[in-house]
Amino acid sequence: MGAQISVETMERTRVARFKRLTPTTRGFVDTAIPGYERLIYNVIGRGVTEDSGLKPAISDSSDFNLTLVKKAPASGSVSTIIRRSKSSCRSPAGGACTGATMARTS
Repeated sequence: MGAQISVETMERTRVARFKRLTPTTRGFVDTAIPGYERLIYNVIGRGVTEDSGLKPAISDSSDFNLTLVKKAPASGSVSTIIRRSKSSCRSPAGGACTGATMARTS
């Protein structure tokens, strides 16, 4: 049989309780855009976030990460920003908008 682990050790190192998670509002670059705010929770592993101070609840992860994202129902996402930008984009040369043109004119 494997090594025995106490309930206390299991709770401290292998269990993530949502009420004890600490979120960040700076998890991704686009969370600074009004209407696109989200709460980012690193549950297992470091994940990929812009906030270097965000600590996961379970840090001992072998090639596995779990990040929860919580947002208001009416708030947008990056794909919504891109769709809106493309529909209102006007290329200076009169042609189709490219990603670079969209970034300059949006």
